[in-house]
Amino acid sequence: MIIVVAAVLTILTVPLTGRSLRPLAHLTIRRSWVIWASTVMQLLITLIPGFPAALGEALHLLSFGLAGIFVWSNRHIPGELVIAAGGLLNLIAIVANGGTMPASAWAWRTAGFAPPSESFGNSSVVHAARLPWLGDVLAVPASWPFSNVFSIGDVIIIAGLGYLVHRTCRTAATISAEASASLASALSAKVVFQELGDDLRLLRERCQQLSAAVTSMQNLLRHDRRHATDVRVDLEVVWEPAPIKELTPWQPEPFLPDDSAQLVEEALSF
Repeated sequence: MIIVVAAVLTILTVPLTGRSLRPLAHLTIRRSWVIWASTVMQLLITLIPGFPAALGEALHLLSFGLAGIFVWSNRHIPGELVIAAGGLLNLIAIVANGGTMPASAWAWRTAGFAPPSESFGNSSVVHAARLPWLGDVLAVPASWPFSNVFSIGDVIIIAGLGYLVHRTCRTAATISAEASASLASALSAKVVFQELGDDLRLLRERCQQLSAAVTSMQNLLRHDRRHATDVRVDLEVVWEPAPIKELTPWQPEPFLPDDSAQLVEEALSF
């Protein structure tokens, strides 16, 4: 994992500038168990040969999701947003290519890797890759130590880490023993499992709240449906249409010409 080596070398550049790494102990790290879980997943799919392809792709995506949760939980730390941007670029490339980071054939050959096999690889040469420029298009040559391929997103991640450590270590204040141990305690197994338990407890509470809200919504819909049925039944019982009266058709009286002539004569005689 070339990015781990690059991260260690980046941190070691701080003493070269005459500054101490002790201010890093002031960092407040949250949900450290998430990054440990993500790292374990990355190691599994990278170091185990012949890892199942479907499971490897799922774990690869899940590891990036956990890393995103860790970065978001610690966004108060300087440089975390830059690191998140680099990780997002890598995630976009991986998702676009079905769970595998696409590598260019040139970078693959430059790093001295064997031709890709059918088994899963977190990075591999992908035929007709989508967004290939976001993939592992850069390489450390095979003649150099730690030869490997890497992406533009990896470069941005290391740049964000460099900003983080140099910005944090710029502080030259004296740190007490208690403060010096805060970073180590944040990464200790006890704290990791304690944070994991707290997050699981919070997740259970949120699930209970969601279940209660869904139940309340179902009861409300059931009540509304029953009320609408009762109203319809009442209308059918109470409302009775008025009977329609039969109308007698109008018939004009017959015209009698003899009577009319007699009436005219009587009128003229006056």
